Amino acid sequence: MRAAILTLVGCLPFGHAVAADVDFNRDVRPLLSDACFACHGPDSGQRQSGLRLDQKEGLFRTVDGVTIVDAKSADSSDLLKRIMSTDPDVMMPPPDSGKTLTEKQKLVIRHWVKAGASWKGHWSYIPPTRPEVPNSEVSGTANEVDRFLQETLNRKGLHPLGPADGTTLARRLSFDLTGLPPTAD
Repeated sequence: MRAAILTLVGCLPFGHAVAADVDFNRDVRPLLSDACFACHGPDSGQRQSGLRLDQKEGLFRTVDGVTIVDAKSADSSDLLKRIMSTDPDVMMPPPDSGKTLTEKQKLVIRHWVKAGASWKGHWSYIPPTRPEVPNSEVSGTANEVDRFLQETLNRKGLHPLGPADGTTLARRLSFDLTGLPPTAD
């Protein structure tokens, strides 16, 4: 009993962190692409059950009272019921497809749905936006890139190294220009 409680408690922080950090394009779309798009993707000749999961309209639609992904209620989402099922007649991907989802991958999809199932278009169609430059203090002459780097270092509790000495700079220059270490001279 004690081991079960410790296991449950150990999983809680992970589950909470995953739920907050799940991004559709980075975490969910690749899983759906690998496990689902062969049967439920853009190829109309291979598409099963008329279900298309690579488009927002297909992923969030309701057919015969069954909602594929219900952003308001994870328990009502047929996608979750199917990927979590162990019944061979219900589970997705089907056992004979040769595709599987690991428990961790299933949890990522579950956390995405529970977090509201936010959809993003393909990254190539999202216009780039300029992020706000952090207000981190950087010694010496610094530009915006240095401020982003310093912000990351601060967050991780690290400090930048000082300037490199002449020997190190010469070694780096030699590797950059020739791909070889410098000679002793």
